[in-house]
Amino acid sequence: MGWCSGDLVTDVEMPGASNGYVLARRVRATKADLAVMIVSGRVCPEAHELPIHGIFLAKPVDPTRLVSELRQAIDTMRNKRFGV
Repeated sequence: MGWCSGDLVTDVEMPGASNGYVLARRVRATKADLAVMIVSGRVCPEAHELPIHGIFLAKPVDPTRLVSELRQAIDTMRNKRFGV
């Protein structure tokens, strides 16, 4: 399975047996420096369900806020990567 170098925005609920938490942990285990954002309109995660530096937003979320939070998460992960 190949991975792109992009960041991750996922819903908690996904088709099949998996969910956004599992996907986020798998992605973070493979690419620790990616920004990870999880959204849901039905559930609110416990702290242990989010990956370190993962962000949760409750739906409905204003698109401007989503972009702003994602940019901040990307900057945070970039700063970690380059030791800023």
